[in-house]
Amino acid sequence: MSPTPAEYLLAGAPSEVERLQIEAQTWEPEVEAMLDEIGVQRGCRCLDLGCGSMGVLGPLARRTGHTGVVVGLDNDPVQLAAARLFVESQGFLNVELRQGDLFNVDLPAASNWCTRA
Repeated sequence: MSPTPAEYLLAGAPSEVERLQIEAQTWEPEVEAMLDEIGVQRGCRCLDLGCGSMGVLGPLARRTGHTGVVVGLDNDPVQLAAARLFVESQGFLNVELRQGDLFNVDLPAASNWCTRA
């Protein structure tokens, strides 16, 4: 069983939000290469599980474009608040953020993620 935000020692700490943002920015070139190999393109629907404060939301949102959908899922409300600020600052209208747990998510059953919409 994974820890809840309250059980995670660094959850909600401003330094953890910042660390995750720096990590996401650092790995972005590798993420772009990975998305090339996977074939993520305009119109795809993608899910960033445990997106934290940025995750791979930016690369996914840019690739899927206005016809695609990106859902960021995280169980930490502080991380999601930071992600919301990031998404709004970048003007990503195709990103939806949800608070939830991977094992109890309110996405439709048999959702067709990482495929063209």
